[in-house]
Amino acid sequence: MGVVETTRRSRAASAALLLLLSLATSSPRAARGDAASLAWGACAGGGGVSNQTFACDTNIGDHVIIGSFVLGESLPFTAHWGVEARLTAGQPGTSSTVPEWWRLEPGGCRAGVLSTSFDFTSNPYVPCADPYFGQALAAPPQITLITTPDLPPHGSSTFERIQLGAYVPLPVTLAAGTEYDAFRIRITNAGTRGSTACAGCCQEMAIVLDDLVISGGTTVVHFVNQPVVSWQSFGSPCQATPERAASWGRVRSLYR
Repeated sequence: MGVVETTRRSRAASAALLLLLSLATSSPRAARGDAASLAWGACAGGGGVSNQTFACDTNIGDHVIIGSFVLGESLPFTAHWGVEARLTAGQPGTSSTVPEWWRLEPGGCRAGVLSTSFDFTSNPYVPCADPYFGQALAAPPQITLITTPDLPPHGSSTFERIQLGAYVPLPVTLAAGTEYDAFRIRITNAGTRGSTACAGCCQEMAIVLDDLVISGGTTVVHFVNQPVVSWQSFGSPCQATPERAASWGRVRSLYR
């Protein structure tokens, strides 16, 4: 693919994301059974897990998060459509900071280690279905460090916000009851060991799928559930004592 074609696809995806953002503010479809999922390693129905542990002893390898969704009613798109997701990553607790290992935003200690994809043609997550057929035009992910106000009783806290999306120039009918892959997030282990290592790999984290929106034409599906995956919970191999699992109540405190 040439530079001109790559630029064209990137611009098309970026323009589509602006459209998706405006569509997401309209009245969403409400269908019983619509649900989003988040899991490490595979889609939730394909054996993905809710917690990831890592010994933090190598710069080699990576960790993959898969977002997926199930519709309560079939959804036909007669022309182009798109998907947008927003996630937050932070430490469970009422007052927290983001460890250097999780500083993934531009200028952060591990900037550049996170990538996203909507292409499942070369690495499908069976039995979950691919709704894009390799046609999704994805914009680069946006990663931002967010700091909440220092207000009682919670104090200030920080977390990483990750936004991603894709435009699909393809008519399709998404079937009810089928789990579809929505997106893939890949985080490499670069910067874990050595003289330039970023501290905090062993610390517990929670990643929440705050928003998942599918839209096309006048149809908007806004998944209202907010699935959570955890990092280094239930006892990490690089920690002397086990840490508590990240409960939803603890995760919710990140956004108060």
